[in-house]
Amino acid sequence: MATTSFDYSKRQEEIIESIITFIYDHICKWRDDPNKVIDERERILNSDLPKFLTVCAHKDERGFNFYPEEPQEGQRTIDFSVCYDDVNCYNEKITVFECKRLSSEITRTRKDEYVTGHEEITGGIQRFKLEVHGKDHDIVGMIGYIQTENYQEWFNKINNIVDVLGGKSDENGLTWNKNEFLNIVLNDSKKRKYYSKSIHHRKTKANIKIHHLWIDLQKCESKA
Repeated sequence: MATTSFDYSKRQEEIIESIITFIYDHICKWRDDPNKVIDERERILNSDLPKFLTVCAHKDERGFNFYPEEPQEGQRTIDFSVCYDDVNCYNEKITVFECKRLSSEITRTRKDEYVTGHEEITGGIQRFKLEVHGKDHDIVGMIGYIQTENYQEWFNKINNIVDVLGGKSDENGLTWNKNEFLNIVLNDSKKRKYYSKSIHHRKTKANIKIHHLWIDLQKCESKA
């Protein structure tokens, strides 16, 4: 009887999808945890979130850890990686995540930074497209910390930035188009968490899929 070869890439995609779901399921618990550090600075949030997720993963016996400040190309680091909780493959990165604040209080020169830093290579999606982040991965994630305004406004702003960049090469030789827009997967306005996906062309490698998980960090009473 003929046998079908095992599709390892499909299995890897399933593992990453399960991690995305795990984070989406637990991110509100992190936001609402009374022991969470109250601090809007990105580096503090990026340190606190993977610690919380690792504790939750161990409690749920999920078999992976979240590590902040994962080294990438050159001297760069990405905000956190996900690795197996196994001594035989503890340093094998399953996927990586970049995190960005979504705040109107960010300085003008960094206002587009979720997408691009323009000539400065500080943009979240930009770094994946340039392969300075996630070069060895086809599926990665981004966390968006909503600190001002609301989800729909930020969703429209992000896609508008991509739209404006379209049709020409940018400062780093990247091309952008409307096929790179974020597309909504889940919109949980009650819990104020949101999930979308996008697919992007890269500098030399195959397209990369980004899972975008956004969490509203504003106090409920401040919402309209």
